[in-house]
Amino acid sequence: MRILLGLCAAILLYVWYTAISLIVSDYSLVYGRETDNIERLSQSLAANTENVLGSMKLAIYYLEAWILDHPDADPRFDPRFVKLTNLYRAEMRNMVDIRMVSESGGLFYIPSKSATPSADVSDREYYRAQLSLPPGNFHFAKSVLSRVTGKWGIPISYRMAVPSHGIFILFAAVELDVLAERFAQALPGTTATIMIVRNDGTILDLSPFDDSRLGGIAEKNPKNAIVSETAIVDLPLSVLVTISADEIMALWRRNSALRLLMALVVTVVILCLTWFVSSQWRRIGEYQSHVEKLAGTDFLTSLNNRQEFFGRLDEELTRSKRYGKTFGFLIVDLDKFKSINDRFGHPEGDRILSEFAATFKAALRVSDTCARIGGEEFAAFLPETERDGAKLIAERVRAAARDIHTPDNACLTVSVGVAVWLPGEETADLLYSRADRALYQAKESGRDRVILD
Repeated sequence: MRILLGLCAAILLYVWYTAISLIVSDYSLVYGRETDNIERLSQSLAANTENVLGSMKLAIYYLEAWILDHPDADPRFDPRFVKLTNLYRAEMRNMVDIRMVSESGGLFYIPSKSATPSADVSDREYYRAQLSLPPGNFHFAKSVLSRVTGKWGIPISYRMAVPSHGIFILFAAVELDVLAERFAQALPGTTATIMIVRNDGTILDLSPFDDSRLGGIAEKNPKNAIVSETAIVDLPLSVLVTISADEIMALWRRNSALRLLMALVVTVVILCLTWFVSSQWRRIGEYQSHVEKLAGTDFLTSLNNRQEFFGRLDEELTRSKRYGKTFGFLIVDLDKFKSINDRFGHPEGDRILSEFAATFKAALRVSDTCARIGGEEFAAFLPETERDGAKLIAERVRAAARDIHTPDNACLTVSVGVAVWLPGEETADLLYSRADRALYQAKESGRDRVILD
């Protein structure tokens, strides 16, 4: 049983160790893999944004160069300049629109419909910032809602080296709805956010779009989130991608729960099998004990049989020798039992034997051992008992037997031979011979009596 329980414990320990090890190792693998995915996404978006804005910078440079090469041409209306501008717009897939601002803050589209500006932008950051910057510098301003188109965009202004026809700022408007469409396709999850931020942390664009956060400061280390930020080369911008760690690890949690469930099922199965096997072993053990008991029990009287009795007698003899104790030994024979069988039949004889066996056992002490060793012959040994005590118990057995009656109402009588083993080298056979001799004397002396050897 201990081996079974030890094996069960070892298997369960292995199952749970394996399940927990897989869960822990998977956490590191999944977290690392998803972190790498977010980093690659931010790098890819940064590269894509760099291409768009890089093209925009080149377009601004080329347009400024054209204006410088054609000082007499008014860029607001000149069809050559308009054609060149439309060419650059097409190359940038209309993701970026190019406009102009006068020295007084008037906004002009290309081409312009008149000399009157479409809107006054003198209060805009992209205009005001250029007033303090030297020519040839780009400024990435906070996203604004266009007063003309009604669309959100990132204004990127550039102050020309030489104003032309009152125009001193070229600026590109990157419309956020176009970026939002691209970013939405790249979102890796429902809790993910993709942002374009300035180096000072100002949010210029984000997806999912939320105009209330535009112009605010990006939180670059949010709690319980995976974050990756990639700088855009040669620009004061970066792409910031964040996603909730809970969403990223959702699959890991599901797999972990499944592994724990499987480990629990295996545990229940193993415990059930262990219980079943142990119960079967217990039943086998009980059956074996029962068989062993039956092997040492007299079927009729339920007392010990001859083989079991003399085995125990040897054990008592060994114990008494070791500790220097005496013990008594009785042989009891039912008087004239053959005549009872002959006169009343064997069933009645069996009843007398069975009733006497119960009476015999009841007359002895709890520490005494008794048995049926022959047809109508019984025996008992009495641990740590002297001569007087052994005789007293024998007389009690003889007297108790008289309470049993035959069918003709006659009392049952027994003859008892008693011997007492004293510390020494006497064997069980010699002790039995002495008690048997005393029994013979009791029979010869008229039966129904006790004789002490």
